[in-house]
Amino acid sequence: MRRAFLSLYSLIVVAVIAVGWGLDQFWQNHSPNERITESELQLLQLAEYWLAQVPPAERQAALAKIEKQIGLPISLHSYEDFANTRIFEKISVGEPVLVETEEARFLYQRLRPSELIIRIRQELPDAPDPLIYNLLLLVFYLAIALVIFIWVWPLSRDLDKLEKQTKLVGSDAVPPQLRIAPSSAVYDLASAFNRMGQRVRDLLASHKEMTYAVSHELRTPLARMKFGLEMANDFDDVQKIKKQLAGVREDVTEMDLLVNQLFAYAGFEHSDGKLDLQPGDMDAFIQHLISRAQSTPTQKELHYQFTNELGDELVVCEWYLMERVILNLLHNAQRYAKSQIHVILRKAGEKYQLLVDDDGPGIPPQERERIFQSFIRLTDHTNAQTRGLGLGLAIVRRIIQWHNGKAFAGVSPLGGARVGVEWVVNSPVT
Repeated sequence: MRRAFLSLYSLIVVAVIAVGWGLDQFWQNHSPNERITESELQLLQLAEYWLAQVPPAERQAALAKIEKQIGLPISLHSYEDFANTRIFEKISVGEPVLVETEEARFLYQRLRPSELIIRIRQELPDAPDPLIYNLLLLVFYLAIALVIFIWVWPLSRDLDKLEKQTKLVGSDAVPPQLRIAPSSAVYDLASAFNRMGQRVRDLLASHKEMTYAVSHELRTPLARMKFGLEMANDFDDVQKIKKQLAGVREDVTEMDLLVNQLFAYAGFEHSDGKLDLQPGDMDAFIQHLISRAQSTPTQKELHYQFTNELGDELVVCEWYLMERVILNLLHNAQRYAKSQIHVILRKAGEKYQLLVDDDGPGIPPQERERIFQSFIRLTDHTNAQTRGLGLGLAIVRRIIQWHNGKAFAGVSPLGGARVGVEWVVNSPVT
């Protein structure tokens, strides 16, 4: 709004000044001259010369003769008649002065070296036809209207585009990116609309993926539960029944984990990404989270190593969200590692880096970007028990993006995968 107002206001001011000045110059060149003309100046000089040649006692007779010759009323006045007027100073130094009223033009000239003032009166002709003035006034208003139209037309065009795109949002279609020049008054609005459209596309894609994932992931444990209950119903042996019920319990736990993951992911998808950045001890924080990860039951023995290259430097981040990032990276490494997991905290330029290495099968180069998409899981033929929705690394990427950073994957020195994040170094919040 401020940008549009300043743009229009500046344009109108410049247009008024430019058009007004141009029309004023035209009017000055074609309207009656309000300055003393050359002929009037010669007339004053001639009258002064004639009156200066005659004695003071004969000046009234000379005035009558001059008035008869020039055909204009002429008279003499004393200084006292003009002592308090605004033209006295000019007259007293000998300058010719013109005073114009609605009825006449009055020419004044000092009769040097005396203190008398010559006045010649010229009756004005009938007022000229105001047609030219009215036409100029009309041109002025039309010019201002044209300037405003030139400014409003692209604005109206862009608003029409925005209106059409908005109508598409209400239909089944998701509108494409709206292309508007950065110089447009509604560029900021269009950029916000494009971000909204991209958000709608992301949410729709996420909804489709989630719907597919839920239908696919729930089908398997539900089928196992149904089969287990049917088997338990046919058994008379208590031990066999308990075994089947234990399997059902595992399936219920898996479904509960699935629902919790979906709720967590949905929460991050709808969050506005506002962060409460605070400084803290990342070294102790990571060691605590590694201890938590080590307490998670696994079917293999894993050895953890932590390297802190920052020393005692405080790290600024949103700690609640960063806890989720680190735990997701550790759990991802736990799924695929054979025996070793190495966590590295360091600084690269003006960014913090957190790297998690494992000695698992690694990630193919063509898959290193896809693993951060939601509901993407890589096939691991060496670990058939590996389960998950493929949401952990998607959540990691979303949180790190809120920290103005990025998530990436590569090759670990341990021979497996390296999954890491980096985010900008912020000043401690005071």
